[in-house]
Amino acid sequence: RVTFGDGREADLVKKAFPVGRFIIAGFAGSVAIGFRLIDSLREFLVPPDNTGAWRPKWVAENWSPLARNIFRSYPEKERALHSHILLVGVAHDENLGIPGMARIYIIRLTDPNYVPEVWSKPLSVCHIGSGGGVDYYTEAIQDYFKLDNDAHKAHMAGISAWPSMIAHTVGKL
Repeated sequence: RVTFGDGREADLVKKAFPVGRFIIAGFAGSVAIGFRLIDSLREFLVPPDNTGAWRPKWVAENWSPLARNIFRSYPEKERALHSHILLVGVAHDENLGIPGMARIYIIRLTDPNYVPEVWSKPLSVCHIGSGGGVDYYTEAIQDYFKLDNDAHKAHMAGISAWPSMIAHTVGKL
């Protein structure tokens, strides 16, 4: 959802992307800064560590200073539009207390400091930007985060299948 200077809103820009193995990211706020942050995350996550997967908390904590510097590099007019990042990632070496059910992290980073806020409740829904107040969006993805949702069986197709489903749904919306 994009908000124009005159207050009009429209659904025009895909704002959620796979950025690394088992990690997707979305942005809200300035489109220019958001796309630059997404590109930065992709650059930061190549190549993956020797397990082929990233630890989401480590990514957020270690990428945060880069995000802060990128935000500060933009003119004040662009920074006034704000810029928030939401990471969703699978921790391949942690579980939710259920064998075979990998821990999924939801981490929010907001301007100007991009200090990672880890959603502590497993499988919770978190939002950034004006789209979070639109029931259509929240209703479309909230079921992915329920323990009894059949979408969790997607991990049988590969550990990245579940986050890819979410990214596809968000992109489609």
